[in-house]
Amino acid sequence: MDVVSLSQSAIAYLTPYLLHAAGKTVEQGLDTGRKKLFHWLKDKLSEPAPKTALNLAENYPEDDGVKEMLRMQLELKMADPIFMKEIMELLPKEKIMTNIKQTQINTGNNITSTQVVGYGNVVIK
Repeated sequence: MDVVSLSQSAIAYLTPYLLHAAGKTVEQGLDTGRKKLFHWLKDKLSEPAPKTALNLAENYPEDDGVKEMLRMQLELKMADPIFMKEIMELLPKEKIMTNIKQTQINTGNNITSTQVVGYGNVVIK
């Protein structure tokens, strides 16, 4: 699996936990796997830039720019094959995303639409 897909999978899997931890959702029963991934990342991301990206994601889980920053930091860390192997083991196999192409065609007036890809997504209006 390439680092881009793996980092996207990690962010997609972690986001519901971050939203719940920040009080943005009332969803109960979040699986322990997300919590385990978050605490593993807290331990592994000790350098200033990745640590800051994770802290920002924890405080601003709805901010796409912050999630992109964390994704980029994860990609850099995945240059270490041990880090990459460990993060793959923490993600459930069905959570590892492949490249997906979506097409949406809308016609008419006042149309609102949303496309969601991945697993365990939380859509915020």
